[in-house]
Amino acid sequence: QARWMLVSMAIQATIVVVFFGILPAVFVIREWNKFENLAFGFMAVLAFLVLVEMKMLVVKWAIVKSAWAKAGRQSESARPVTSEVRIAGGAGRAGSFHHDVSQEARAMDQETLLGERSMQTSEMSTEHAH
Repeated sequence: QARWMLVSMAIQATIVVVFFGILPAVFVIREWNKFENLAFGFMAVLAFLVLVEMKMLVVKWAIVKSAWAKAGRQSESARPVTSEVRIAGGAGRAGSFHHDVSQEARAMDQETLLGERSMQTSEMSTEHAH
């Protein structure tokens, strides 16, 4: 997604430079005598639009940096975990976008089976005690 955001930024920057900057400026300068004082107004409006678009580019860049940082954190959390953590915390890779829920389901089934077995064992031991 960050790559597509960069492509979007490049396209947006090109459009802003060409259609909000170069072409209107050339047109207004060429026709300066026809526009007279109105030319300043056109240039001011175009400058404002360019500033708004530049702000959008800054926001998109912040999104890209955030996505890269998040991807880095997720790749670190996706590393294999030790068996101690796997037993204590259930399935590994918690918090990953590519998290496999079936691992958690199997772990829960195993815990349920272990719980039922321990209950049966405790019931049998109490029956023998009486």
